[in-house]
Amino acid sequence: ILVSGCAGSSATTCTAPPVALPVSEVRAFLRALPADADLDVPWLGIHGVSADTGVVRGLRITQIDAKSPAAALGLRAGTDFDSSDLLVAVGGEPVPTPEALRAALTRFAPGEAVELLLFGSTGYRSVRGRLADRPAGQTRSSGP
Repeated sequence: ILVSGCAGSSATTCTAPPVALPVSEVRAFLRALPADADLDVPWLGIHGVSADTGVVRGLRITQIDAKSPAAALGLRAGTDFDSSDLLVAVGGEPVPTPEALRAALTRFAPGEAVELLLFGSTGYRSVRGRLADRPAGQTRSSGP
């Protein structure tokens, strides 16, 4: 497997060359990783549930953290389709579940711009914004 890694705030400008890593090393790393490890996944600041409008599948946004990238982008949270946005894709990758959203966000670094495809009461819309580092004190269960 080809891997590359950067750390710190310069991760968005990292130019580390990829290196080959044997699959056995990746497996050993994953086995040794604590089950409660909080991997550095960029933060969008939303909570949601899987939803299907009959036409569109995605993640219905149920809550938005006040000082999050999602709040800055004007995403809407609510209890039904009329009051909330349905997050359909992140960076072109479908996100029908909270797990799919987390997986999609792992492709990006904090500070990196990402395009979100949303579906709401006025139809589809696309917004572009920067992801952030997870605020201190927030856990993975606080949402991506």
